Amino acid sequence: IVEAAQGERGGMLHSARIEVEEARRVRKAAETGRAGMLRDAVATLVAAQQAAARIVEAAERERVAAQAATQAGAEAAVVAAGRQVRVLFYGELEAATEGFSIDRRIGGGGFGNVYK
Repeated sequence: IVEAAQGERGGMLHSARIEVEEARRVRKAAETGRAGMLRDAVATLVAAQQAAARIVEAAERERVAAQAATQAGAEAAVVAAGRQVRVLFYGELEAATEGFSIDRRIGGGGFGNVYK
């Protein structure tokens, strides 16, 4: 009976060791899987950020080209009309008047304010 009990206990101990080892393998696999998923997520985010940066750069190039074309077209129309007039864009006016500051205003009239 003692030998049978020891044999049974030894078998249970062996089974417990196997279960512990299996649990360790499962935990390690899960940790490795999470690390892999994290690497994949980071790679996806980096790729999305790079794509967004390329889109912003392309949009900026298009904006600059459109502004240049608009200004060139407006200047060509003025020159064709026989006048030499510089066409200003809103951003240029805003910068020159320091944001349309009241300190830069020298007068006003029917067509709006006059700034120095």
